[in-house]
Amino acid sequence: MKRSLSMVLLLACGILLLAGIVQLFELRYETGDIYPAYSSLRADPLGTMALYETLNELPGTMAVRDYSDGNELPAGTNTVYLHLAAGYYDWDHVPESLLLEVERFTKSGGRLVITFFPEPTERSTAKSRRAQEVKSASPEKDKSKSDDKTGQGKGGTKPHKPDPDPPQDKDEEDEASKPASKKKRDHEILSLGERWGLHPLLLKLEAGPDDTYLPAQVTNRTGLALPPTLEWHTGVVFTNLGPAWTPIYMRGTNAVVIERNFGKGSVVFSTDSYFISNEAMLQDRHADFLAWLMGPNKRVYFDEAHLGLTVSPGIAMLMRKYRLQGFLGGLALLAGLFLWKNGTSLAPLPDITKQNDAIMGKEAYTGFVNLLRRNVPQNVLLATCFAEWKKSAGRGAGHSPARRKAVEDTYLAVADTRDPVKAYQALCAALHTSQAPQPAPTQPAPPVLNISHES
Repeated sequence: MKRSLSMVLLLACGILLLAGIVQLFELRYETGDIYPAYSSLRADPLGTMALYETLNELPGTMAVRDYSDGNELPAGTNTVYLHLAAGYYDWDHVPESLLLEVERFTKSGGRLVITFFPEPTERSTAKSRRAQEVKSASPEKDKSKSDDKTGQGKGGTKPHKPDPDPPQDKDEEDEASKPASKKKRDHEILSLGERWGLHPLLLKLEAGPDDTYLPAQVTNRTGLALPPTLEWHTGVVFTNLGPAWTPIYMRGTNAVVIERNFGKGSVVFSTDSYFISNEAMLQDRHADFLAWLMGPNKRVYFDEAHLGLTVSPGIAMLMRKYRLQGFLGGLALLAGLFLWKNGTSLAPLPDITKQNDAIMGKEAYTGFVNLLRRNVPQNVLLATCFAEWKKSAGRGAGHSPARRKAVEDTYLAVADTRDPVKAYQALCAALHTSQAPQPAPTQPAPPVLNISHES
């Protein structure tokens, strides 16, 4: 009883521990603060889950998270691709293959929206130092150095997606199998200022109380039905724009939201990402501006891979793909039954107190006598012994015919007596008195077995 109670208590504690762990993970994943800022998986103010779920609620509109690291944009027809919270320094110098992929996507009818991470002022961070290195680099003199300093991948074709680190031998095989023109495009770094006339610049925002920065006011310089002013939470602006770009919002004389058409599609750059965050959806929502960003497209892709959220195929992914959850549950159940079987007996344990103790100290002679008493009745005991003696005497045990005749006559005389002991003694006497002189036996005579029945 005590053992069963201990097992029940242990099982209850295990269930409570598992429930606590599940609750802890649910609380953590509900807010999504483990994901990068401006991810559509975050439900806190820094995420963009509100926009993602709202788009999925609209009839005819589908929002999709892109976790692929294949560095290829989707089909451009009726598609808008959101590349949110990118570093403005990442779009100073880019691989030629990236520009070709963007142009292919937009010319087929896609709309690419690129927003920068809010940077209120220059900071002595690794990102700022990297931006200064990119600005001071000279791609015309040394293309390979520019490639190393900008940190762009080898032939990456999706905006700012991290390239995996394949084994060296596989990378060399891929490079060897590429055409010469493809290799050149993958390694050649181009300046967007020269190719597209795009020059980002960081202007410091005004400092406010409590070590904060005050947002700047940007104005609508077009005839579009958009909000006349917006609060801008970054100091990044575009200067010296090329003639192909159309400024949408301006901060003074510098543009902060620009658009350019490529064939059937277009590219939009925004230096701020705050207006698309969950906090802005609640406190400073501009549905008309968001509708202009999306355009008439019905498929909206949220790029999660450039934020570091990629899906790598593994055992768990394959099990979900082929629906092997039931098989895994069966294995867990089988393992539990195996542990239960080895931990306790399924059959009731025997009562040790009711077991009879073994009687020790008995000899083989006593056991043989008890066996005879249980199996040979008293009234046939003498006849049984005489029959066994005749079998042994008939095998040439040194008994003469006269001796056997004397014993048989004695047996017939005492067979009807009720005292088997006296009859046995008479037979033994007849056996010894009727024995003729014989030479000395070479072996001692066998012992006489004294068998008696208790009345």
